[in-house]
Amino acid sequence: TSAQPRVPEETDRLAALPTVGDHRIRLEDGSITLPPDMQLDLGAVAKGYALDRIAAQWQDAEIAYGVLSMRSSVLLYGEKPDGTAFTVQIQNPDGKGILGTVTTPACFLSTSGGYERFFETDGVRYCHILDLSTGCPTETDLTSVTVFTDNGLKSDFLSTLIFLGGTGQLEAHLHAQDYKVLAVDTAGRIYCSEGLQFREAEA
Repeated sequence: TSAQPRVPEETDRLAALPTVGDHRIRLEDGSITLPPDMQLDLGAVAKGYALDRIAAQWQDAEIAYGVLSMRSSVLLYGEKPDGTAFTVQIQNPDGKGILGTVTTPACFLSTSGGYERFFETDGVRYCHILDLSTGCPTETDLTSVTVFTDNGLKSDFLSTLIFLGGTGQLEAHLHAQDYKVLAVDTAGRIYCSEGLQFREAEA
């Protein structure tokens, strides 16, 4: 995360692994207690949670409609004056323009992938999403996952979870009742939940 990122020494990585895990977090009487060698990283949910709070403020202020983008997480709020749905462009994870567009009613959406936040050293690319069982960047056959749902925190969390699980765990998510998924794998194949109004960009 620094201006000069580096790959940690193997001994440092192995020493850090025992300090990781939600089993080490204590929840009691509304308080969270962490061991002294541990801290919480809320990167997988912070933007989504912030959008939830903003949506609540907009509702209290009787805002009719709006769009707020935090790049990887977006709030599509209310109803447009002309009654049409929102149209969202999905970035192609290969960096070549737009993958396609999704037409959707008001919702929250979040995208996870390793194609924007990473660094390279000795010809190896290291993405920012880590596998907590190894302490290394996750190895997944998905390059991008976008989740559309009615809750910002949920969309943010699920996009990361599904990205980590790869195509091997994707099928159940594609048939979920309370959210929809658009995913791309390393071969460029597109996976789309039934009912999601996705239109692929012309080549």
